[in-house]
Amino acid sequence: MARWALFFTQFEFLVTYHPGTKNSKVDALSRRFVKQREPPQPDLILPAAAILVPVWWSLVEEIQRAHTDDPPLANCPPAKLYVPPQFRQQSRVPRQILEGLLEPLPTPRWPWSHLSVDFLTDLTISGGFTAVMVVVDQFAKACKLIPLKGLPTAMQTAEAMFQHIFRNFGLPEDILSNWGLQFTSRVWRAFCEWLNINVSLSSGYHRQSKGQVEHLNQEIGRFLRSYCSREQQRWSEFLPWAEYAQNSLIHSSTGLMPFQCVLGYQSPQFPWSGQLSDIPAVDEWSRLSQEVWERTHVCLQRAIRRQRVQANHCHHLHPPIG
Repeated sequence: MARWALFFTQFEFLVTYHPGTKNSKVDALSRRFVKQREPPQPDLILPAAAILVPVWWSLVEEIQRAHTDDPPLANCPPAKLYVPPQFRQQSRVPRQILEGLLEPLPTPRWPWSHLSVDFLTDLTISGGFTAVMVVVDQFAKACKLIPLKGLPTAMQTAEAMFQHIFRNFGLPEDILSNWGLQFTSRVWRAFCEWLNINVSLSSGYHRQSKGQVEHLNQEIGRFLRSYCSREQQRWSEFLPWAEYAQNSLIHSSTGLMPFQCVLGYQSPQFPWSGQLSDIPAVDEWSRLSQEVWERTHVCLQRAIRRQRVQANHCHHLHPPIG
């Protein structure tokens, strides 16, 4: 550019700008000519002279006769043939790994003797917490929800188990977990060996061994979504309510509430009379709790209505045979 600038100093000229729309000649000369190629026509496998008549399968006639009992839907696309459910074929090849034979876990002899541990991670920051350690009692089906500030290390997991589980319910005989780094480390194995606790590890394909804690994770997520639909930054405050609600439900396996199974007697349920007390802080706490319960009740009712509409719609489209 410096060399060309010196070269142009010997001439007297004026540089002006012309838009591209008004400088068509120069713009056309500056482009490279490219001859457009026509797309090749695909060759036919069979020549036209070899085709006599189109093939008409008898299956098409059977489908059309079936339209008398199962007519096409009103929103069926034009020029398309509606196939009733009895003529539809499944050609999908299963790609899942074959599961092994069912090997149930040994039956515990007393509450909190056999535990299952798992984590809920990547949650919204609430009070500095972003994860929950879920501990399930395989005997009473009781749970303990421990908020954490992130995915813990093996030593932090051991400390949380001692602070929240061992000091309240005693040492267990067995702890079941997945193959996470916390449970396969030498620190966790040494900790459990020192306390004479058996370590059981389960993979993702043995759902019969970790099904309880996986199912509870889904339930806890459902509780938190109902409680914190409008206040997602406060899920750590509502986590004790989720634990209390889960331990107050009658379990299908035992026919008892986890509270009753652990304590040996039916504990009083949480009372609510709506009457105000003389302490403003207690009234505020009760009011917030009542608002959470009302929002949860509304969310559950909406979910029930939505599931009912979907089920009735599917039943209308595909009525049962027989």
